[in-house]
Amino acid sequence: MMHGETTVKGLMVVRIVKHAMEIIHLFTDATPIQIILDAVINRYICYNLFI
Repeated sequence: MMHGETTVKGLMVVRIVKHAMEIIHLFTDATPIQIILDAVINRYICYNLFI
């Protein structure tokens, strides 16, 4: 059972992430999950440099 604004926002986020992964897959030969993980790791490293 799905009700409320939170559910709609959650579905919208899932759709956006799915589309982003499809675009990453079309433009690169790597898996989308690996690209996203690399981006998160690089962001974490940059964040730690400024602390």
